[in-house]
Amino acid sequence: MIEVVKAQRISFSTLFKILYIGNLIFPSLLLIILSTFSFFGFEVLKFGDSYLTGTEGLVKGLVTLPFMFLFALIWSLFFWVSYSISLWIYSKWRPMNLTFVPASQQKKELD
Repeated sequence: MIEVVKAQRISFSTLFKILYIGNLIFPSLLLIILSTFSFFGFEVLKFGDSYLTGTEGLVKGLVTLPFMFLFALIWSLFFWVSYSISLWIYSKWRPMNLTFVPASQQKKELD
């Protein structure tokens, strides 16, 4: 069952967690998929003027994976500051309606 809560504002730490998880998971999965495609000969990873394929593409693609954490952190910090200021200003006028599925309800649906 979906529930709706009125909130005056979202905590800064919650907002950052949402942004960081969103900016980390999808790009990391995409990099892993592209590295795998590169291993099988697809020209999807480019370094300089040449495409990386085969073992070189897989290794260099996966070596850049730790940098994805740094990229996601910087990107999340940038948007976290802008969203925090925007939501703080918005909270001065009216509360937000947050729609969510409670964790206990979600677990029951999976069983």
